[in-house]
Amino acid sequence: MSTPILAAHNSQAMNRALKLLQAGKLVIVPTETVYGLAARPDHRAALDKVYAIKKREAQKALIAHVDGLAMAEQLAELNELARQLIAAFWPGPLTLIVPKKVNELIDPIASGGLEAIALRCPDHDFTRELITRLGTPLLAPSANLAGQAPPTRVEDISPLIADGADLIIDGGSCRIGQASTLLDLWPEQAVILRQGALSREELEKVSGPLG
Repeated sequence: MSTPILAAHNSQAMNRALKLLQAGKLVIVPTETVYGLAARPDHRAALDKVYAIKKREAQKALIAHVDGLAMAEQLAELNELARQLIAAFWPGPLTLIVPKKVNELIDPIASGGLEAIALRCPDHDFTRELITRLGTPLLAPSANLAGQAPPTRVEDISPLIADGADLIIDGGSCRIGQASTLLDLWPEQAVILRQGALSREELEKVSGPLG
């Protein structure tokens, strides 16, 4: 693995990651669930590289990682249920699929041709601060080849992924180590598309019955 690695607590890590992302480079970042391969959302070449490195199908949208409700509101139309779920589970391992707004923050290539957007607020101090300082979401799918298990430690990252990035931020073992639960709130009844770290029972305490 030839890519530079900096510990999340390293005093230089934040500025290095910021400069690289602003220049359209890729940075592998920690979250509480798994490590993500992060790019600026408005840089087409960087997003093309994410898809290529992961061997990800073009019609599969990328999750936009935000630092909280205000940034989510810039990107999507949030109904009352979405707001209740955000209040209960963000930051945390819940990804919501909601109607997207027309904006220039996210390149259309990342939406997979859909009129919806997937949003998550990671519960990791470094990565959430990185998003805040960047001033835009991070598009950060898991740092693995399509079809393989997502990494929960830097040591688990495939060299094929690591060597495609320009920096790796080592935050240690991911606290949860399981993918986020994916909940589709668009266009009709709320449906769990992927069961992850949040259980149906936990969600339904807030949402009521889910499909």
